[in-house]
Amino acid sequence: HNHCIPRMEEDAEAEPQSYAWESELQRTWDAVEETADGSLRSAAAGSWRPGEKPSVQVGVRRGVMRAVLLVLDCSRHAAEHDVEMKPSRLSVMCDAASDFAGRFFEQNPVSTLAVLVTRREKAEALTQLSCNVRQHQQALRALAASDDGCGGDASLQNALELARDTLSSVASFVSREVLLLSSSLTTCDPGDLLASLSSIAASRVRCSVISLLAEVYICRRIARETGGEYGVALSQPHLRELLLRLLPPRPVCQDKLAPTNSLVKVGFPSRVPPGGAPA
Repeated sequence: HNHCIPRMEEDAEAEPQSYAWESELQRTWDAVEETADGSLRSAAAGSWRPGEKPSVQVGVRRGVMRAVLLVLDCSRHAAEHDVEMKPSRLSVMCDAASDFAGRFFEQNPVSTLAVLVTRREKAEALTQLSCNVRQHQQALRALAASDDGCGGDASLQNALELARDTLSSVASFVSREVLLLSSSLTTCDPGDLLASLSSIAASRVRCSVISLLAEVYICRRIARETGGEYGVALSQPHLRELLLRLLPPRPVCQDKLAPTNSLVKVGFPSRVPPGGAPA
């Protein structure tokens, strides 16, 4: 026997089906509100992804004049291949540091920057404190291209001691900062690292550390006791995002880490007329 299946009548009032490309379309024009001045504003205008628009803090005192030391961990672990950091951690660090140096002077035009490296249980200065971004970027490119750029173990103590000696000649009203990019889990130090940490904290030096491997207790402690930031980069974009957070001037601490001088003395020459007393 043949059974006839009745045909379903289409509902005339049913909504027409949308195309596949319309499902991906965000109809932002449907959510429009009127502002106080009579202009139209989209409700999606204020929706930004994290990291795109920095948060604005009102009433926060910041150190506009900064002296930042960018320290790179160039130990043997930096030359190792990493799944997330290709082709090597050294290459990723140099590229991110070069990008950071280029953006740094855009937001800090009256600040200075220097590049330090720690390798073979020592620490050395790659560039001196200056505002010459081209010099820093050329040194970073040469470091990434060199065959013997990495070797031995990193020394956090020697890096902190060199940073303290480098920043000792900086004026007291300048914010002293250290930014360390760590690519190893160990440190080989000649003495007591905690004593060097206490000394650099007493010198009002803020240390921020970004690790490319995993969280290390001593690195987090360095950042905590000096008032800096600490983070672990999970990928190359995440590393750049962590560096971009450190571009704006940091808030000035209102404790022992605060600069000693709040005002800068400026002198103007007095005009002396011929044969007369100063006006």
